[in-house]
Amino acid sequence: MSPVDQKGADEKAARKLLTAAAVLGNGVAQQMRSNAVDTNSEYDGFARCNLPNEVYVGGYFRRPGNGNQSATLTIAPPVALTSVGGITIPFSDISWTSSGNGDSGAQPFPAGSFSSNTSVNFPSNTWRESCHSFKYANSAFVAAGTYSGRVLYTLSSP
Repeated sequence: MSPVDQKGADEKAARKLLTAAAVLGNGVAQQMRSNAVDTNSEYDGFARCNLPNEVYVGGYFRRPGNGNQSATLTIAPPVALTSVGGITIPFSDISWTSSGNGDSGAQPFPAGSFSSNTSVNFPSNTWRESCHSFKYANSAFVAAGTYSGRVLYTLSSP
């Protein structure tokens, strides 16, 4: 690479770095990625979600006998996402949208945030599924890195 070409490449790299630094902590939500591996519906095998930005959430509640009962899906995060170095991001800074390939209308697992435990009514004899796409509120300066946390989705019935 000639010195002129190198200078151009350095300027492009500097612009990318400045652009990235300019968004840190500015309050503009940033898309998150997951390590999810399931994209297909457990119901019909349809490719419902798109990796790496969406997480498949699906389930069926069936109760023999009295069909008027319902279950509750509870979405409970830990306190924080944590980096290998021990730096944390509060889960209350994370929100999600809900969608799915080929979906129209309201989602059975609506959009929300982890500002508190979330629960969703799950009527008897219904299959429900959505894809959650997560965003970080980007309201604080945090060190670069990989932050991990596991959210527990629990379906329970009376």
